[in-house]
Amino acid sequence: MTTEDPRDASHLRTLSILYYVFSSFNLLPLLIGALYAFMGLGLLNGTLPADTATQDTASGWVLLGLAAAMMFIGIVGGILTLMAARRLSQRRSLTLCIVVAAVSCMQIPFGTALGVFTLIVLNRPSVKAMFAGRT
Repeated sequence: MTTEDPRDASHLRTLSILYYVFSSFNLLPLLIGALYAFMGLGLLNGTLPADTATQDTASGWVLLGLAAAMMFIGIVGGILTLMAARRLSQRRSLTLCIVVAAVSCMQIPFGTALGVFTLIVLNRPSVKAMFAGRT
C-alpha cells in the first residue's frame, strides 16, 4: 500500500466540498419548475387570465411540460453531483466522478471551472492509485 500525497488528499477534499455546494445550484431548477407547474395548473384551471380557452389549455400543458423537464433535470443533476461529492471523499467510483466532471463542464461558468479542475486532479497517476481497488 502506498502512502497518500497530502496535496492530492487536500485537493480531493476541496473538490468534494465544492461538489456539495455545486449540487445546490443543480437543485435550483426544482424551484423554477415548481413555479412553472403552478402557472400551468392555473392556466388549466382558469384561475390565471388568458385570451381564449384554447390558449389556456395549450399554454398550461406547455408550462407543465417545461416544469416536468426542469424538475427531472434538476433532480438527476443534483443526485449525480451529490453522488460525485460523496465518492470523491470516499475515493471510490473514479469513472462516475470523471463522467460527472465532464458533464458539469457544460454548466458555464462555475461548472466548467469545477469540471476542468476535477478532470485535471483525477487524471494524475497518484490520484488514480488512491482510487484503485475501490469500486
